[in-house]
Amino acid sequence: MKKRMFFMYVLTFIAFCSGCGQNFSKTYVDNIGIRGIIKHLQLSEEKKIISLYVEGIIEEDTDYDKANITMTDKCKIIRKDTKEKLSEDELKIGAMVEVIFDGPVSESYPVQAKAKEIRILRGSD
Repeated sequence: MKKRMFFMYVLTFIAFCSGCGQNFSKTYVDNIGIRGIIKHLQLSEEKKIISLYVEGIIEEDTDYDKANITMTDKCKIIRKDTKEKLSEDELKIGAMVEVIFDGPVSESYPVQAKAKEIRILRGSD
């Protein structure tokens, strides 16, 4: 009887744990959070970019159409076609960018997130 109860506990535990699994069909490693146009830049007193607001459209490989993005010192800024590292001076209103988010996002609208990497697709016109 004890063996049967132990076996039932083990099966219940396995069934419970298998239901806790997450669906990893969508990979968030270097997933493009948003692709769009920089509409607004917020600067510090030292004229350093604190945040940017980007608008685009949701595409097959993006998650959001509008985002308030916080800049961090760890954020890399590159030109997408050449992989050339750039300074934040290249981020200008009107530039087309792709942004990879760092960590979780605030599920508000527009979404709020920290930037891990910003890829400049096209400079401002």
